[in-house]
Amino acid sequence: MLAQHGADLWAPPRRRNASKAQPFLEASTTARVAHMRIHVERAISVIKKWVWLAFFAISQKDLISDAFYVCAMLTNLGRPLVGSDFAAP
Repeated sequence: MLAQHGADLWAPPRRRNASKAQPFLEASTTARVAHMRIHVERAISVIKKWVWLAFFAISQKDLISDAFYVCAMLTNLGRPLVGSDFAAP
């Protein structure tokens, strides 16, 4: 489903035995994924601050989806969550 929209799923490598050190490439990838995850969580917290999302009943699922989409787009139009020195992987 993600590939249909041109998105990639990045996940950190599985944790190994603690006594073995991670190869440099895996450690680097893990750090980059963790860095991105922080920004994704920050964006989600900004979307959750839209108070009027709480006023929908469960029976209004179709409206909730549209309202969440509008909140996400308005969040994207707001101030940047990341500084201009940010470099994507």
